[in-house]
Amino acid sequence: MGIWFSFDDIFISSDHNSKKPDIEFYNKLIEKHDIDVSTAIMIGNDGTCDIEGGKSVGLHTLYIKSNISPDEPIPEADHVLLEPDMPKLAEILLSEDD
Repeated sequence: MGIWFSFDDIFISSDHNSKKPDIEFYNKLIEKHDIDVSTAIMIGNDGTCDIEGGKSVGLHTLYIKSNISPDEPIPEADHVLLEPDMPKLAEILLSEDD
C-alpha cells in the first residue's frame, strides 16, 4: 500500500516532456490541480531542480539533504533538513506558520 494514497498526484517532469527546473513543468502542475502557491510547498533534495524551480513559481520550499542529493551548497529554502527526519518533516508540513 505504501504512502501513495496520501498524494493527489505524482508529477514527474519526464512524463511531461520537460525537465526541472523548467518553469513550464511547475506551471502544468499548478494549473492541473488549481494550486494556490501561497499554501503549497515543493519538497526536494536538489537545490537547483527542486528548490530554485519551486521558488521560481512562488512555492514554499523544503530541502531534504539525502544520500542522492547533488554535491552542492545547501540551498536557501524556506526549510532545510540536513538528513531525512520524518518527525521534523511532519512538524513543518503541519505547521500553519507559512
